[in-house]
Amino acid sequence: MAVQVLGRRPHRPADVSARGVLDRAPAKISRVFIAELDQSDATQLGSYGLRMVVLAMREGSLDRLQHGLLAMALGAAVDVPDDRDLMIGLALPHVAANQLGAEPIQVFETTAARFDEGWLPELLCGFGARVDVTLAAFGWRQILTDDGLDVISS
Repeated sequence: MAVQVLGRRPHRPADVSARGVLDRAPAKISRVFIAELDQSDATQLGSYGLRMVVLAMREGSLDRLQHGLLAMALGAAVDVPDDRDLMIGLALPHVAANQLGAEPIQVFETTAARFDEGWLPELLCGFGARVDVTLAAFGWRQILTDDGLDVISS
């Protein structure tokens, strides 16, 4: 199985597109806004979000962590994954929040508040409240690369 190193290539063309989607997202993300996005946007947002979380861990940046989690959540809102698959990805920002000295529930609630009511904010709040989240439990492990800390699937 090929190992994907998440923290590499943070300035990919797809990242510019994902940042553009986030920049035009309203303060309260509605179903109407989500309906304007497509599968390509969802994929780019998810990948971008994961990379931003890894960079947040490297830099110690709660702002970048929040930005990455928002990208991941918006991508999930567009292309609704299986809850279990989504939680595998959400383990990264959960662990990152702990490593950065933040309460995961607060980080996840902040992101959840950006969305209209529904399954996604409920899932985000529920997952953020969990106390059993580790990288290993969700199939990840940290490594050191020439660029610094990174996360790979194990």
